[in-house]
Amino acid sequence: MQTGDASDPAADRIFDALRTYHRRRLLRLLAERREDELPLDLRETVPKRDDERTYLTRMTHQHLPKLADYGYVDYDREHERIEPGARFDEVTAVVELLLDDRRRLPMEFP
Repeated sequence: MQTGDASDPAADRIFDALRTYHRRRLLRLLAERREDELPLDLRETVPKRDDERTYLTRMTHQHLPKLADYGYVDYDREHERIEPGARFDEVTAVVELLLDDRRRLPMEFP
């Protein structure tokens, strides 16, 4: 058991990755895909409620670089394809827990 103010780097990465709707949604989409359905085309991930151009700009300049830095995704900029990264299992465990218990959550989990 940890005491004091020491933080767990993995926990910090996970909760930061799940902090925004678009990152949560993308991680969920990747978690729900079978291996033969990968890589995921970035344009397939645009939510119906969003402007495509704005969404793609935010994803490519803000969200995907962060998720890639954490090792949660591998992003091929040239072909706009996304695959699970080396540390994807780290965040997937939490995504799956949230999905399994989403009826108990105080908010909707994308």
